[in-house]
Amino acid sequence: MLAGGNDDLSRETGVTSKALVPIQGKPMAYHILRALEQSESVTFVSYVGQGDPSFTHLADAFLPAGETMAATLALGAGAALAKHPEQPLLILSADVPWLTPNAVDTLVQKTPDVDLIYPVIPKEVSEKQFPGQKRTYIKIAEGKFTGGNVIIISVEMLPKLLKVLDQVYAARKNPLALARLFGVDIIFKLLLGIVTIPELETRAKKLLGADLKAWISDDASLGADVDKASHLQGIVLPNF
Repeated sequence: MLAGGNDDLSRETGVTSKALVPIQGKPMAYHILRALEQSESVTFVSYVGQGDPSFTHLADAFLPAGETMAATLALGAGAALAKHPEQPLLILSADVPWLTPNAVDTLVQKTPDVDLIYPVIPKEVSEKQFPGQKRTYIKIAEGKFTGGNVIIISVEMLPKLLKVLDQVYAARKNPLALARLFGVDIIFKLLLGIVTIPELETRAKKLLGADLKAWISDDASLGADVDKASHLQGIVLPNF
């Protein structure tokens, strides 16, 4: 789990890390770690970022965050692979408090055996499961989707992802940089809302040099993150 650092929400709520934003008397990360603990598919949990005594029993390794996203991922993945060198890695952020063990198990057990799985959630699924929450959606040929905050990667995929992760993250708000990475044609079709999922997969495969799939999920908890104070209003966490 990548716990991140300080942001506007953490400052608004008086804590030093987004993962520690209080929800129902516990840090946000506590609720996510409980879901991982009760999942049938997770055998080892690395937590990278600022911890809290309330959840020290819920992870197998606690590590400080690195200076970059790629460095942080490398630390967490390294701890997990030291114990389970051949198992795929489940990577997630510490701001998805609605995550359930069933959502994790379905993602791990039902998705294709490829180098990278990235779940995407249709707008209608997200709005039905979390009515009233404003999310960012991208319109493509197949519909409107929001991206997940959980991915699965193979061991072989890790070095390839680390190589481009910081580059992609830095370019996410720079159209010219994105065009250089993904191609002007893809960016143009994306802006028009006519690009298809297979086209995006093909371009991402070329960028990463690996087989990957966007997986359309019917569980919005995989992408329902807490980015603003309004997301905390009337929050109801799942029972498990």
